[in-house]
Amino acid sequence: NRPLEIQEKVFAQLLTNAKLTKWGKQHGYKNIKTYREFAEQTPISTYEDLVPWFERIMLGEESALWPGKVTMFSKSSGTTNARSKFIPVTAQSLRDCHYKAGKDMIAVYLANREGTKVLSGKNMALGGSLSRAEENSKIWVGDVSALIMKNLPFWAQYLRTPSLDIALMDKWEEKIEAIANVTINQNISVISGVPTWNIVMLNR
Repeated sequence: NRPLEIQEKVFAQLLTNAKLTKWGKQHGYKNIKTYREFAEQTPISTYEDLVPWFERIMLGEESALWPGKVTMFSKSSGTTNARSKFIPVTAQSLRDCHYKAGKDMIAVYLANREGTKVLSGKNMALGGSLSRAEENSKIWVGDVSALIMKNLPFWAQYLRTPSLDIALMDKWEEKIEAIANVTINQNISVISGVPTWNIVMLNR
């Protein structure tokens, strides 16, 4: 009910974190008090402008764009000069965005569906693949769905199926076959993941 107040609160939190980074120090974030000052001191950047920063993070540099060390990158397609783009993903972003939204969604559903049996069975979660950036690297690269799945809290892992070694397989046909074999006799009460992928899964 208070969108402006909430936006200002989030803005202040982001600034507090960002002023501790090399990017924040370079652009004087510690002196920013208002959105106008932020807009004036922060350059509009394309993905390509930020690639050197991403590369530094992948090599292990800490607190470049976000405080601490980033060890996860979401891989997607669609840049002007490369086949794939790599977006840094922090544990905080997973916790405060994806997982918080998931908990909110479940809570709202349960509050409005008395007697639901949605949590009586397993959640068949179909996600992408995940791998190390390089052999022996500490950097994980994959679809954001795979990063979310790998880092789910223990209670969410307990409710989902199949096991991570199957869910994160990179060979699509083998993954579909393995999931079908594992889940065919399980009590599935929730289906989650990319809709088009799940259509293929359900047809199998």
